[in-house]
Formats: sequence, C-alpha cells, structure tokens
Amino acid sequence: MIKIFRILITFALVSFAWIFFRAQSIYDALYIITHFTNGYSPAELANIMPLKEIMLNVSFIFILMVVDFLREYGNPLKKIMQRNLAIRWAVYYVIIFSIIVFGVYGVEEKSPFIYFQF
Repeated sequence: MIKIFRILITFALVSFAWIFFRAQSIYDALYIITHFTNGYSPAELANIMPLKEIMLNVSFIFILMVVDFLREYGNPLKKIMQRNLAIRWAVYYVIIFSIIVFGVYGVEEKSPFIYFQF
C-alpha cells in the first residue's frame, strides 16, 4: 500500500512540474496553478473529450499497469517466448495491429510536436 502511495505522489509531483515545463512563462504557470479548478465540473469533461476516447485511454492505462506488474514479478518477454508458436505469433500480431490502428488515432486534429517550442 505504501508503494502505491509513493507512485501516486511521484505522479502528482511530476504532473505538477509539467505545468512549469509547458507554460510560456512563470506568470502563465502560476496563473494555471491558481485557476485550474475554477469553473470545473465533471460533467464538462464530456465536452473536452468524448466518452469513447476516455474509455480508450483508461483501457491503455490499465494495460500499461498490467505490463508493469508483470515486469515487476518476471520478464513478460521471456514468458511469451516460452509459449508455443501459435500463441507467440498471436501476441505479435495483436501488438502490430494495435500499433497500426492506434498509431494514427486522432488524426483529425493534429497537434504540434511537444518539443517544437524549443
């Protein structure tokens, strides 16, 4: 339980630090920090991001957590390699298909590359 708490604290601190990294100036960062809860309600989240995208993001986060858990208690790549040939290739195809399908997800609204501002 303490480890989960430490992970959440680290995530919160890193997310908070990103405010300063992405802001144009210190003033903008301080403005964001002092106003990020003004006028917010959970119902407005649907206006920001469709439910389909929210569910997709939550499912990917869950997959990442499962992979992280598996890596902590053993090497998942080694476990896949120990399976029979059909299961291995099924896993490979699922990974490749996921990269192809979800790699171009959201092409309607292209956002600039995060490091272009430098």
